Amino acid sequence: MTRSLGTRTLSAISLVTLLAGCAGGSGSSPSQTAGGSQTQSLSSSQQSELAASTANSIGDGVETGLGGSVQSNNFRTAQTLNSCITPSPAPPVINADGIPANENYTFTNCTNLGWAQNEIVNGQINITDTSPNGGVATLSYTQTNTNLSRTGTDINGNTYTEVLNGTRNPALSNNILSVTRAMQVQRTSTVNGTSQITQDWQWTFTPNSGQTIALLHALPAGQFTGSSGTITYVNGSKNATIAFAITTALVYDPSCATPPRIDSGVVSFTVSGSNNHNGAFTATFTGCGQKPVIGPG
Repeated sequence: MTRSLGTRTLSAISLVTLLAGCAGGSGSSPSQTAGGSQTQSLSSSQQSELAASTANSIGDGVETGLGGSVQSNNFRTAQTLNSCITPSPAPPVINADGIPANENYTFTNCTNLGWAQNEIVNGQINITDTSPNGGVATLSYTQTNTNLSRTGTDINGNTYTEVLNGTRNPALSNNILSVTRAMQVQRTSTVNGTSQITQDWQWTFTPNSGQTIALLHALPAGQFTGSSGTITYVNGSKNATIAFAITTALVYDPSCATPPRIDSGVVSFTVSGSNNHNGAFTATFTGCGQKPVIGPG
């Protein structure tokens, strides 16, 4: 699906100083409800963390995580894989539609993957061909991440490690790519300690006119749209559910040197949950290589 929704899709951008979601300032800022009581939004650093984790997820949506592998006669072989990736079985069994039948890829201290630039990747990805009817009308696969870890510096400039377990399901039909994501993420950073983040959303990618999408190939220029879903976020006493949506199309530019290679667009987060942690905030992308801006929702 990608040059991969684990695993290259939102990675090495930096965020500017962030505003708290519905009330400015650092830390958790109070806001008034209609009844006069106070609610509390996520802190600036927690909003930043969610934006960074989401950016990683968009970035790894650009490639499948095989990194460094190339197509040869529409088939992948063990020889085309990055040397830090070990396939099993070897050589990989590739179906006629160009998707691995049921292949495990083990990453060992990978440091040069396009979707995880300047990061160290370890763990496993399984890719299984799920194309219905032999892929006549639709091509699809299930990607399963098992203890796939990414260690590096996030878009906020903070050192972090994310460990991902779960699935991505890309499907290609009529040159439109649809992806669902169900991922459990344990994120440890220098700022917020350890957070548990559950990602459960879907989105659509449409190429620009004249461009063609091929699963397990790099994406052409186009737009991420059609998103919906939720994130749950647990950090210390904070336990919140966040509605996730791409409210202005994310314009993808494959020529951009900085993952996730987004020229423009807005992701919106609407927060609710226990302990009165409510609010809303946005992450706005302003140009290739530019820091996305966090602002009020």
